[in-house]
Amino acid sequence: MSESTAIKIHRILTDPTASHWLKHSLETAIQRDPVDAANDADALAIILRRRHIEVESSRLVRLVTTKSIEELQELKKETYKNASDRGILSLIAKVARVLGEQVRHNYGPKYRYSTPDIEIYVDDYGNFMTVNVGDCKVCDTHPNSRLFVPGPWLVAIDTVYPLVCGKVTSKEIDRYREAFMELSRELGLVKHEG
Repeated sequence: MSESTAIKIHRILTDPTASHWLKHSLETAIQRDPVDAANDADALAIILRRRHIEVESSRLVRLVTTKSIEELQELKKETYKNASDRGILSLIAKVARVLGEQVRHNYGPKYRYSTPDIEIYVDDYGNFMTVNVGDCKVCDTHPNSRLFVPGPWLVAIDTVYPLVCGKVTSKEIDRYREAFMELSRELGLVKHEG
């Protein structure tokens, strides 16, 4: 264990403002195999973030149904600012830049990351991003829009973000995609290019 990690652990364990749960979890984790503890911590973090998203989404729905138009406009500003301040917008854009495809265009760079449910479009030339879930726009960073609607769609972003964080390099992703396509061709799921 490096000195900096040991110092960080000591700080948390001796911090009077740190929760009992965090201290107990850390004390237990440092007694375990570091790989197993890290994998379990990652799984726990994903579950807790998903729960947080669900709770916040429910809270937002309750707020929206009881507000005036002026209050809703203020809520829209606050929600967008919160997402920006917490780095959520940057995280989403990074997913599109790293995992998405670069879009050919005269004025670039632009990126599109698509799944069956979500599409993220990043225009670095125009300096904006949009996120659509199905036909519904849930994020738009254009200065005239500034929209961010938290919801269960963030779980999908959270799920792929470890790929962006370097746990898997872009070369490994490319090798995985190539191997997947080759296997799909071998199994007859995709026609050979020819």
